[in-house]
Amino acid sequence: MKNIIFINTVFPLKLILEKQKIVIVLLVVGIFLAVNYIVIGKWLEVKENEKDLVFQSGYNVGLENAVTTLFYNTDSCNTTTISLGNNTRTIIDFSCIESRNSFP
Repeated sequence: MKNIIFINTVFPLKLILEKQKIVIVLLVVGIFLAVNYIVIGKWLEVKENEKDLVFQSGYNVGLENAVTTLFYNTDSCNTTTISLGNNTRTIIDFSCIESRNSFP
């Protein structure tokens, strides 16, 4: 009985349990924060990748439409105009120029 009293006075069991609870709570909170940080980081990465895919597909469709329009507009040796900012260019099919130059 004296041994139990001695141990309780030197190392109070209640104090040890309180410290263990605090450590466990801190570990759980730390793990929770780490998992949330990783999950939110991955989620933001996925959203950014989805946004990049949308922009890339929009760019591809716009480029395809521009080239298709150029082909149709210059198909019967007509000229077409393209603009980029303040710069403007007139486009004509090169084969039309060659066929015009071949006649005397």
